[in-house]
Amino acid sequence: MNIHASFHSKFKCSVNCFLKNGSWHLLTSIQSRIGNQIDNITIPLCELEDSLNWDLSPNEDMTFKDAYAFIRQPKPKLNWAKTIWDKSTPSSKSFILLRLLHGKIPNEDLLRKKGVIITSICSHCYNAYESTTHLFFECSFALHLWDWLSRLMDVSLNTVNILDILSKPWSKFAKLVILAAIIFTIDELWNSRNQVKFHNRTPKMDSLKTKIITLVNSCSSLSPLTMNNKIQELKLLNIFLLPCRGRGVDHPIEVHWIPPSLGWIKCNTDGAFFPIPLQLHVGSF
Repeated sequence: MNIHASFHSKFKCSVNCFLKNGSWHLLTSIQSRIGNQIDNITIPLCELEDSLNWDLSPNEDMTFKDAYAFIRQPKPKLNWAKTIWDKSTPSSKSFILLRLLHGKIPNEDLLRKKGVIITSICSHCYNAYESTTHLFFECSFALHLWDWLSRLMDVSLNTVNILDILSKPWSKFAKLVILAAIIFTIDELWNSRNQVKFHNRTPKMDSLKTKIITLVNSCSSLSPLTMNNKIQELKLLNIFLLPCRGRGVDHPIEVHWIPPSLGWIKCNTDGAFFPIPLQLHVGSF
């Protein structure tokens, strides 16, 4: 009806005010505008209280949650949102990675985007202005550290998507070790930048490498997870001075098989159930 919002609070009538003897009784002004639409609405046989119905809800009940979900902007689901957090890794270190993934590292590039006029240059190579991408993934100082970590773990690290390595079929413990190495490398790159910029202290590459290995060892040692029985994961643990954590071998269970009666077919299974159907063994006799 195109009624201005300032008049909405003055309307005190409900639907029941326009019903009489089971039929609609509308004002002339309403009948001339939307009378045909209202006439198509079925009137209930018994008296019911007015309610708000929400077509997008399964039960048509309008709740605050449904209204908020309708008007808010949809956000993409991030597959790394839960991956970067682990009880064995300090939250303060994982938080640096979280800020990096969201583009919220408080560097000079972020200050420029907020309108602060500043002369910027990378504190490590002095060849480009300081940005998040350059500082952590393009600077010669950072590239040297990532190349060392890749060769150390014998994996290929994609600096465009640094967490892509975790999508490989590693065990949970191996993923924890790799994630810890990535987190501490990023944290040391940030700390090194701050040491140069604010304290004029140039970090030594050998000291950074030793510190990263030590931090990964100290955090991963706290986890009770086990590794897959693979040579690659064993080498990974040896690099960070971690002991072998092989999976326990299940003890065999003695089974007494009884042949089926004459005319019957007996189906025997080993009782195993895995996501891979081939691991479920069945035999018929």
